Formats: sequence, structure tokens, C-alpha cells
Amino acid sequence: MVRDNRRRLVPILKTIVFCERNGLPLRGHQDTGREFMIDESNESDGNFRSLLRFRADSGDKTVSHDIIMAPKNARYLHPEIQNELIEIIGEEVLQNTVDHIKESEHFSVLADETTDVSGKEQLNVCVRYYAGGKICEDFLRSRWESNC
Repeated sequence: MVRDNRRRLVPILKTIVFCERNGLPLRGHQDTGREFMIDESNESDGNFRSLLRFRADSGDKTVSHDIIMAPKNARYLHPEIQNELIEIIGEEVLQNTVDHIKESEHFSVLADETTDVSGKEQLNVCVRYYAGGKICEDFLRSRWESNC
């Protein structure tokens, strides 16, 4: 059972990473709260559900069979689960970046703050480091604060 659940997660994680790498939002206007059906396209489906449907149509058996036939508590399609998976992926990427920084000879931290018209502050933190004979620059975090 654990092996089956892990196998079901692979296409879901790959789809989330694809959306994140391409700057695509996961959810549409009303794609939550209703059951995901492979053969029923919906105009309000977001990129996540549309890409899963595309993968199933293209022959991905894990999506077309395993996810749909899985128990409802093991489909991993709910927005809360998506958010948890995004957070886990983000922590893993951050840890990989930190490991690269620790191995580098030199690094610097770059921080930039901006405030929008509503008074909401955003702080972005990046790091620049020297690794493998080249200079690398990676985004670390954003933090938002309200100036009420």
C-alpha cells in the first residue's frame, strides 16, 4: 500500500514542479470541491488538473488508472495537499541551495524590500555564491508584512 501511494505521488509531484518551473498557477476558478474526472474537461479547471488530464490522455497509466482508481483519501489532488507538497518541495530546494552555499568558497546575501500602494511590504532574499568555477545566484525566500 505504501509503495502504491508513493507511485501515485510521482506524476502529481512532477506536475506540480512543472507548473512551478514555468510560473503557472495550479488552480483555476472553481476546480476544488468536486471530484476529478479524467474524461470530463471543465473550463474552470486549473493547470494542475488540466496537465494531469493531458498526461492521462497521452498514455500515462499511473495517472489514468492508479490515481482515478485510488481510494478518495489517497488521490493527493486536494488543494491543501498541493500546498503541502509545494512546501515540501520548497524546503528540499532550499536545503540543496544551502548545501551548495556551504561547499562554496565565498557567498553574499542580497536583500531587497519594496512596499506596494496598500502598505504591504515584501522582502526578497537571494544568495550569490561561487561554485564549480562559476558565480551562481539563487532565490531563497520572500516575506510579506502589512504596515497597518
